[in-house]
Amino acid sequence: MSFRLDRPWSFDLEQRPEWQGALNRKRPLKTVTEKKQIRTKSRTPVVCIGLGCAVRGGNLPASGHLSRPKLLDAGSLFTFMQALGRGIRPFCTFWILAWLLATDASAGAGSMTSKEWFDRGLSLSRQGLFPEASQAFETSADLRPTAGAYVDLGLAEWHQGHAGKAILAWQRALWIAPANSQARENEAVARQMLGLEDAGLLWYEEASTWLSPSAWIWLSAAMLWLAASSLVLPVVLLGARRDWHRLVAAIALTVFFLSLIGNAGVVGRMKLGVVLGESVPLRLTPTTRGEVIANLSSGESLRRLRSLGHFDLVQCGNLTGWLAPDQYALVCPGSVSSKH
Repeated sequence: MSFRLDRPWSFDLEQRPEWQGALNRKRPLKTVTEKKQIRTKSRTPVVCIGLGCAVRGGNLPASGHLSRPKLLDAGSLFTFMQALGRGIRPFCTFWILAWLLATDASAGAGSMTSKEWFDRGLSLSRQGLFPEASQAFETSADLRPTAGAYVDLGLAEWHQGHAGKAILAWQRALWIAPANSQARENEAVARQMLGLEDAGLLWYEEASTWLSPSAWIWLSAAMLWLAASSLVLPVVLLGARRDWHRLVAAIALTVFFLSLIGNAGVVGRMKLGVVLGESVPLRLTPTTRGEVIANLSSGESLRRLRSLGHFDLVQCGNLTGWLAPDQYALVCPGSVSSKH
């Protein structure tokens, strides 16, 4: 081998004939199947490489080889989330457009909203059309239960002589908004004129009337989460729990246990109902031929105890007997037998 100064690290192939033969030797031809296999094995999915780089934190140099993977950092995580967002964006746009088109189609179908039914009921009440007004108010309350809709529904029913339905509507207004003075005054005046007594509430049921049922649920959930976060988060974030953290947790737990009393009262008041018809027979046995204990007046309050067949065992004052479900309605909107 002879080296040349003008071409460093070069050599003369004429002095090494075995190298010359190796260079001149042709590579054997590959079949089509072998070419496809080689091409498939050598092809690396670009998406998999990019996903692996983003998750594992590896870099992709210009040579095409992955560098040594490193720990996940903020930059690679941001790159991965950005790529994921670009892939999900078309699907989100499609579903949002579909939902908007469905909403526009339902809105254009001619259906009236709860407020429109309420305004229609007010207009009919001013004209003296109380049957039509009561139907409009009832539809408005079914679409969106509000205290105002039930108050006006009670007034429309009262003008028609339906004392039971009127008292039921005012009690439902108080169920949603216990601080509604108009519903409370209307019910008190109606009971005084008819000579009816109020529903006998237990002490925890009376306490549950201070707030609405949804407010009691939110209060219990908020206090429970506040107590848990006051005990757990200081240890996780600060490494130690201080005295004021324990104080906040104690106060939150106290309010949570007190709110359970209100929730128990709400569950108890869900069994209260109002008699709708006039001279409704309260029977001794759950049959149509059972002995009549008393005839209940329209607007009387009762408490449902249990059901058997087509009759419900109710308690009205000091009397306990069986009553058909279609002869009364529960105060709680949406509950069983609440729309009879």
